[in-house]
Amino acid sequence: MEQDSQLQKLSASLSFVYTSTIASGFCHKRRLALSLSEEQVIEALRDCYDPEIPVNVYDLGLVYDIDIDEDKVSVDMTLTAPGCPVAGTLGPEIQMRLLSVEGVNDAEVNIVWDPPWTPDMLRPEGRELLAGLM
Repeated sequence: MEQDSQLQKLSASLSFVYTSTIASGFCHKRRLALSLSEEQVIEALRDCYDPEIPVNVYDLGLVYDIDIDEDKVSVDMTLTAPGCPVAGTLGPEIQMRLLSVEGVNDAEVNIVWDPPWTPDMLRPEGRELLAGLM
């Protein structure tokens, strides 16, 4: 019993645990996080850019919702226009970036069109970045 209690305390103090599996010749690491924050997800989203506008997708106001359920992250976002040339590639790029965050084992990016994006959706940081370019 005492050993079980010590093991539980040790497990609770770990922020993540790595386990590895071999699949298709690649070593994949599965990370189990005890706490995944929205700030970690936002930081990852700030690494992803619309190639036509030099502002990250988060500060551009393209991200509408972030849902974190244990080790799964789901993001609802839009694009600047339905005919955006990166419509087929930006979602998977963001998904891969989210999967690189410690503790994320599953990521889903949903492209939505309602409400349509307008420049009014820019976050203050995005407005500052764009103002600095003009």
